Formats: sequence, C-alpha cells, structure tokens
Amino acid sequence: MKETSVLNRCIKYLTIHYKYLVISIISAVISVITSLLGPLYIGHSVNAMIGINHVDFYTVFNILKLLSIIYILNSFFNWTLTYCTNEISYRTANMLRHQLFSKIHKLAIKFYDHNSHGDIVSRFVNDVDTISDGMVQGIANLLTGIITIIGAIAFMLYINKIMTVIVIASAICTYFMARFITRKTQNLFKAQATYLGLVNGYAEEAIAGQNIIKAFTYEDKSFDKFNDLNQKLYQKGFRAQFFGSLTNPSTRLVNNITYTLVGISGSVLVITGQITVGDIASFLIYSSLFGKPFNDITSVFTQLQSAAASAKRIFYILDLVEEEDNTAIGQKQHYNGQIKFENVYFSYDKEKPLIKWEPHTRDFSRELGDQTS
Repeated sequence: MKETSVLNRCIKYLTIHYKYLVISIISAVISVITSLLGPLYIGHSVNAMIGINHVDFYTVFNILKLLSIIYILNSFFNWTLTYCTNEISYRTANMLRHQLFSKIHKLAIKFYDHNSHGDIVSRFVNDVDTISDGMVQGIANLLTGIITIIGAIAFMLYINKIMTVIVIASAICTYFMARFITRKTQNLFKAQATYLGLVNGYAEEAIAGQNIIKAFTYEDKSFDKFNDLNQKLYQKGFRAQFFGSLTNPSTRLVNNITYTLVGISGSVLVITGQITVGDIASFLIYSSLFGKPFNDITSVFTQLQSAAASAKRIFYILDLVEEEDNTAIGQKQHYNGQIKFENVYFSYDKEKPLIKWEPHTRDFSRELGDQTS
C-alpha cells in the first residue's frame, strides 16, 4: 500500500469528526496568532527601556498588560486544541477497533490459519494505540506548525529581509535532512511492526499450548524459536528507533547554528543603524518560533512513522475480501430420508484440498434406516 494511500485514508477518518477538527483548526489559528503577536510587543517594550534614565514606564506597563491578555488567550486555545485532538484520536481508535472486530467475523477460516492469534490481537491493541498516539502528536503539531511557519516568515520579513533569508535557508537544509533520514528508516519501521506482531503471536500460542509443549518436551525448541523472533525484533526496533531519532537532534543543530548567525548579523545591523535593539530581540524570538515547528514535528517523527506502519497493517485486514455467503446457493429437496454427499470438499488453501468426496469413485449415499460410520 502506497504512503499517499495510507495518508488519504487516515485523513478520511479525521474528517468524520469534522466538528472537533474545525474547532481544532480555529484554536490552532488563534493560538498561533497570539504567540506571534507576543514577540512584536516584547520588541516594543525593549525599545521603551533603552537608555539610562530614559525608561518609558507607562508604555512598558501597558505592553505588560497587553502581553498578559495575549498569553492567557494563547494558553486557553492551546488547551482547547489539545482537548479536541485527543477526542479525534481516541474516537478514531474506537472506530478502528470496531471495524476490525466486525471484519474478522466476516473473513474466511484460512485467514486465521495464515495469521497467528497473537498477531491479530497485536493489531487490535498495539497498532491501534500507535495510530492514536501518532494522531495526538501529529494533528496538533501539524496544525500549529504550518500556521506558525507562515506567520513567522511574515513578521521576520517585516523586521528585516536579510536575516529572514538566513532563517529560510536553514529551513531548506532541515527539510532535506529530515527527508533523507525518513527514506532510510521507513522500511525499518515496517519490519519493526511486523516482528512485533510475530512475537506477540508466538508468545500467545506458546502460553496457550503449554500442556502440549511439555507433553512433547518441546520447551527448548520453543524457547529457541521465541528467542530468535525476539532478537530480530530487538535488532529492527533498535535500528528504527535510533536512526529515526536522529532527525530531531540534527534539526536542532541546524537551528542553533541559524540562531547564532542571526544574532551576529543582527548585531551588525544594529550597529549600522538599520534596525533597533528591540527589532533584533523580536527577530530572535521569531526565528525560534519558526524553528520550533520543525523541532516539534521531527521530535515525533519516529512516532508518526510507527503510526504509518501500523496503519498499513490495520488497513490490510480491513481490505481483505470477505467470505461469501453460500447458504442460499443450494436448493432444499426432499429425499425421504436418503442422504447424499455431492460436491463436498474442504481445504484451508484452495490450491491444496484436504478432503474431497468423489461420488463417481465411491458410494456416498445412504438410505433411510442404514447405519454407518
């Protein structure tokens, strides 16, 4: 299943809870606007305090009152955003479990022969929880991140274009770095989810079949097989988590270098009189706000990749062809007590029949009163 297909299906689940999604978007917009207005007034307050015995206390106090209102609103709408994203994610998890439970009752027996019970349970519990956690982190970070990036660029351009170019250049480097790491770790997360299901499946079967294992003295072989699966899960999981986690520190490194370059260039511009000290104070905050979405998104990048891998495992079951209802194919006929076996066969795999009655080679009809076994 392609990544775009998985993403589109996840978005469809989000739109089902459109009321919470709309409130989330509104809350994100107001939250970001208030967070972007704060640095602008902080810069004005810095300009009002420059110079010995030249502090404009009236302006400073008015700005402090305004900042208090701004950050109270920011906190309130951040709380609203968190509440709505939690509602969306856990309602989606509830819906996925309901659909999975309904689906498994409509699948053919061969599905249960090819998939261990533990792996199926792992999809119900671990994979759905992983998607839910990914939504909790992803929705809020993506909504606020996109708006923050656009707003921060606008305010930075308003203050100074030269320093804005430095910040945008760092963002481009961050994007390509994150994209490179993502491509390298994508398959590792798929393998991690697969082996997690295999370990859960084997453990469930081994625990349930302890009597049989002991009866046939299969303990050592059972342990060796479990140890092999567990070791592979460790290897895939360690590599996935380690390399996936490289995105965040790499992004922070670029952002810290950018912050330093902005500070140096800003100092030169202040000395030459092109901007004020308050402007550079505001710009430094905006550059941090601009880099924050990249840090936030990359910090949960590992979780988002795990959620994508889990979504594929769940959608795989939901997309399986349901078993056909053949109860209406046969016609009821009265044989006056006579029993006939015609066109009767059984197999787990259609290519490998296990039982097949062939009336032309053996007599499978019985008259009323016959006794047989």
